[in-house]
Amino acid sequence: MNRSILSLIILLITTCCNYANKSFDFNGKIALVTGGARGNGYAIISELLQKGVRGVTMIDVNAQRGQQAAQELNKKYGYGKVIFIPVNISQATQFEYAFRVSMWHWNGLDIVINNAGVVGEDNWISMVNVNIVGTVQGTYLGMQYMSKSKRGKGGVIINISSSLGMDPAHHQPVYGASKSFILSLDRSISDELYFNYNGIRIITVSPGATDTQMFHNFGLSASNALNPYLKEKAIEVANYRSPQSTFSVAKGVTTVIEEGDNGGVWIIEDGEQPYEICFFHRKHLQKTLTVLT
Repeated sequence: MNRSILSLIILLITTCCNYANKSFDFNGKIALVTGGARGNGYAIISELLQKGVRGVTMIDVNAQRGQQAAQELNKKYGYGKVIFIPVNISQATQFEYAFRVSMWHWNGLDIVINNAGVVGEDNWISMVNVNIVGTVQGTYLGMQYMSKSKRGKGGVIINISSSLGMDPAHHQPVYGASKSFILSLDRSISDELYFNYNGIRIITVSPGATDTQMFHNFGLSASNALNPYLKEKAIEVANYRSPQSTFSVAKGVTTVIEEGDNGGVWIIEDGEQPYEICFFHRKHLQKTLTVLT
């Protein structure tokens, strides 16, 4: 076997075999989930409640839908299990207020899931404010309120990226870039310098195509600004995909909370079990040229 290939295999094994079952106990825990009024967020909250969390703070910009969703979940899982706070996560003051209210109400916080995200290439500044600014603020607030250095108990932050943040997103370039940002943020802020001080696991979850309103808006949310046929092509791409259910994503997220190591990056796609991926140092990915003589 080629020595360079063998070295790569050994590196892969040593890099990825740091798997450790955390035996995370959901019972009695408190969670805060953004974008929780519908889609993946709603399904994740449902799954957390089934797992035995004591309470969930649902955050969403849609006040009417959020109130309705909270009522539905309280009716199903028990009155008082879910509180709803209407928030635009790109607005720092609103977001911090929601964390303070949540802490006051539940007297604790153990899980933060930054799930909220939007698409819309023609309105990319707004998209960046939600997908990037909102996620950074949610991550920092989660660390602030759960950090062991600030009398918290530690905890876990799940940041929802996307498979389009890992592969070229030709039809949604800014959306894909915003999700790549989340991946880069998490890989940096999960360093042991942060973990040893705060006691908080930072884990990235990247779902593939999922049956949400965002998926069904995939084509229309593309922009023809740089190519007049882009929306049409994006709709064609979406029509060929078979999206997984939000239930599959929610089950995968709770599995990652239970089993994922700090700094892990997990994929959930095609309705299958989540799997963790590994990254190599750029030197190991160096392209080599074969010179023909």
